[in-house]
Amino acid sequence: MAFTKQLPEWHALGVEPPQSLKEGGWKAGVKPPADYFNWLQNKAFKAIEELQLKAGEVKTINGQSPDEKGNITINVDTSNFATKEELKAKYSKPANGIPKSDFAGEVQTSLSKADGSAKQTDLEALDKKVSEHQADEMKHLTNGLLKINNGSTNFLLKMDAEGLYLEEV
Repeated sequence: MAFTKQLPEWHALGVEPPQSLKEGGWKAGVKPPADYFNWLQNKAFKAIEELQLKAGEVKTINGQSPDEKGNITINVDTSNFATKEELKAKYSKPANGIPKSDFAGEVQTSLSKADGSAKQTDLEALDKKVSEHQADEMKHLTNGLLKINNGSTNFLLKMDAEGLYLEEV
């Protein structure tokens, strides 16, 4: 999907303000030179211009083109997802509990507090969510973000300078 907002062009280079002003900010009664504002507006223009040039557009994913709204449907192979029985086998509590000798004192204390909170209903709820997710394999890519719906909540998979993360929407 193309950018629709006109880029706010500002070609006057201006003069970079001193570091002390950048750190301390404007003080009451100060009338800053126009060159400082020109510098700031030019830097903002160049940064936005770079983002628009480098962001690009998704043309296809796995050979599929976006629809008129820019969405791309992706089919997800769920054949390698764990079954309910596999989850129960891997994540069930040992019959006699976790031996204290297996953990440091602080860990054992934390586990003792949490011991009663994991219930069979938790696994059943997880299984239900996985089943709902498997039934809804349709995903959408809009404005460069992967939208994920797990049946009750929408998330966006985003990427920024710090990495990838999910954001609830």
